[in-house]
Amino acid sequence: MPELPEAETVRRGLAEILAGTKIEGLEVFHPRTARYQNGGSAQLTQQLSGAHLDAVVRRGKFMWTLTSNGQALMMHLGMSGQFRPLAKQAGEAPVRHERARLYLSGGPAQSLSFIDQRTFGALYLSPTANTEDGAPAGCGSDSLLLPAGASHIARDLLDPHLDLVKVNQRIRKSKSPIKNVLLNQSIISGFGNIYADEALFVAGVHGARSASTLTRQQVAQILQAGIEIMERSLSRGGTSFDQLYVDVNGSAGTFADELLVYGRAGQACRECGHELSSISLNKRSHVYCANCQRPSRNLK
Repeated sequence: MPELPEAETVRRGLAEILAGTKIEGLEVFHPRTARYQNGGSAQLTQQLSGAHLDAVVRRGKFMWTLTSNGQALMMHLGMSGQFRPLAKQAGEAPVRHERARLYLSGGPAQSLSFIDQRTFGALYLSPTANTEDGAPAGCGSDSLLLPAGASHIARDLLDPHLDLVKVNQRIRKSKSPIKNVLLNQSIISGFGNIYADEALFVAGVHGARSASTLTRQQVAQILQAGIEIMERSLSRGGTSFDQLYVDVNGSAGTFADELLVYGRAGQACRECGHELSSISLNKRSHVYCANCQRPSRNLK
């Protein structure tokens, strides 16, 4: 699933295509794409037709664009969602895995296709309300309007309005394994398997350790590692292992060759040469170096 760097790469591309445009029409080719919309695809099409679009905003892995009808169009990538300006005409047959198509005016693209092989992605309208902390809702806009569809999502590591001190405290209150806590989007958003494993390795912390056993400094090191890794990944368009994740131009991210542990179980640690191990935490794999990331004594 795309994580923060991949979602931000897509957001930047969508901002160039969608901001300031008008939706002339919408076709939904697969019912699952509009499964969260009250009234389904017919209602989504009716409410979006004629709407003008504002900035494209992101919080964690969630993206949306504010519309002139007072709602936010949520654009959830799911496991394999892609947005591509394929220059399609109304009524033209969908390409492979194309689940929806927006017809636009006033911008650089006449249409925008939503490609989603695994159909976990979604498009739907959500009401909005001002953020509780009075800060902009997410990256890409100064608007305080936060969609209800993203109200459960905490601020992410690349959000300048994130309170790192409070996040540090919340993390250390949990008795869950630290990797599970990093994946809890209501505490800190944007982390997925890839960047959680990478940040834990750089900080020298085993992912199975209870978050409550970590010091303030250790958690700060994990968060700082996450920031630096995500910024480097973003500079390279994110991480792609296959064609399920590409940017709006169809280009894959190139950060995979910089990964230190994720996807490398059984290979040599780049730091010490020890063979990397993998365990399951809450049905998610955790790749780590048993030499560089020693577990606490209470782990078995």
